[in-house]
Amino acid sequence: MKEQTKKTTTPPTQKSEVEQLKAQIKKLETQLNQQPQSLEEKIKFFQEKQEMIKRLSLLDKYADSLVKVGEELQKDHEEDEFLTDRYFLRISYKSTSYGSEQEALRIQNPKLIGEVLGFAIGKINEKRTELQTLINA
Repeated sequence: MKEQTKKTTTPPTQKSEVEQLKAQIKKLETQLNQQPQSLEEKIKFFQEKQEMIKRLSLLDKYADSLVKVGEELQKDHEEDEFLTDRYFLRISYKSTSYGSEQEALRIQNPKLIGEVLGFAIGKINEKRTELQTLINA
């Protein structure tokens, strides 16, 4: 009588699960190796995270403030689309470091002010997203 050899084969779904688990282990090991090892490195790591959180909080406040101004500005724009007395953008300069400010430009058009606010909010949101990514890394 011939002996039959049994071949044990793993079903394809189990193989793919094993490969996924191996990839996940490798990813987690990489993340673990990127973590600071010494106490000084850990302190520095968390201080940097804390500083990023402070900057994110400040940007959140700026964004909220600008959104509120934008909402009020929209009301002014509905009343008069060319001029607002409540809001204006001003560009000023000092001729010397001790001199008084001199106005170079003053814009009171609510539409233009709204566009500048929209641009500023967009840039702030980009930086907020970047900081959130760094904090969560």
